[in-house]
Amino acid sequence: MRARLRTGTGTVALAVGLALAGCTGGAGQGESSASGEPTSAAGQTESGAENDGAVGKKAVLAEQTLAMPKGGVEGQATITVTLRSVEVAGDTMEVLWAFRWDEDGAPPTSKLTFYDMGLSAVTSVIDGENLKVYRPFCTKGGWDARPFDQAMCSNSQIAAPRSNTDPEFPIHGVIEAWALLPAPPERPETVDVVPAEGIPPFGGVEVTYRDAAK
Repeated sequence: MRARLRTGTGTVALAVGLALAGCTGGAGQGESSASGEPTSAAGQTESGAENDGAVGKKAVLAEQTLAMPKGGVEGQATITVTLRSVEVAGDTMEVLWAFRWDEDGAPPTSKLTFYDMGLSAVTSVIDGENLKVYRPFCTKGGWDARPFDQAMCSNSQIAAPRSNTDPEFPIHGVIEAWALLPAPPERPETVDVVPAEGIPPFGGVEVTYRDAAK
């Protein structure tokens, strides 16, 4: 089984052989075995705890600006993706991130979806040291099952947004996103985070453990 990240112009492909360890179905699924080293996204910028930029004055671990397609429409959309936090409490890992779309000359009523940009609303956290990939909890289906069951898992994942077509993102508007995933039992200090499939990964992200134990 291999995890492979290929970076390009604003796109990344995540190919993972999903075999969830110790999970048989429903909520609680999210861990998979993987091998290989994920690569950090080119152009990724680090920031301090507070930021006054496009995503507002909130926590910022890292940020990247990308040019994305617009569902066959001429031109490209400029999106800013901000990773806010990766925190573990007990058996749960929470990923907070934000998304903003900007485009000069676009009508103020313009809308865009993940589907339009070729993205999939599934968050992945990669523990490269222990060769594991984590995805959100879901209440139906499973990440390691047949395509139909994976689709059910995606549609019922404990995350927002979780649909590729809803919501429609307003131009110049900030969408605050989140996902709940299984906590890595090995307690890695850093992980790589793919907020949504198709977005380049944030590499070497520090994990905050709320119990402060090491």
